[in-house]
Amino acid sequence: MHKDAESWEMTLAECGLLSYSTVKEAPDGHVSITITALVSMEPNASSEQSEEAAFEVLLGSEVSAIWWADDGYGVTLNSLYDNCTITVYDGTGWCDFDKRDKESVQLDQQFGEISWEGHPEIYLYDFLNEVVGSELTNVFLKHASPEVCLRRIYDTEECQRHLPQRIENSSHELWDNVHPAWSIRSRNKG
Repeated sequence: MHKDAESWEMTLAECGLLSYSTVKEAPDGHVSITITALVSMEPNASSEQSEEAAFEVLLGSEVSAIWWADDGYGVTLNSLYDNCTITVYDGTGWCDFDKRDKESVQLDQQFGEISWEGHPEIYLYDFLNEVVGSELTNVFLKHASPEVCLRRIYDTEECQRHLPQRIENSSHELWDNVHPAWSIRSRNKG
């Protein structure tokens, strides 16, 4: 979807998350979004608000890779196509949620469509499930390791290896944007 920083800020405000987030746009147009909230990393854990926020934040984005934050307290969703990186990070150990930017708080109140009780609690399950589905999400959450990542499969040979039933006797386009193929890989490999 190629959102600029201003578009991302509006999306976050509509989710009531702008005052809990930073949005930075690099000179090359890459946008880095960091959402700092109360974060649950439990498999199969969800809430209506978190699920709605995941849907709205990821709407129109084509996530290419997902990895754990280096310290293990969140995940990063990277989109090569959209030229953005979204990090959902647990700030309970260091962030003072009561000292947020007043303008961002006002925008959250004015445009927020999600009603958070107190500070937002984000369930990583909701964000990952929105992208890769529940089975792979639960594996990734249960075996949390910064050594591995989830990668969307784009390579034709790799698609044939992982999805032979989909390409047998077929010459049509391999990519399925509704149900893309994903694999767990070492974070050091491409």
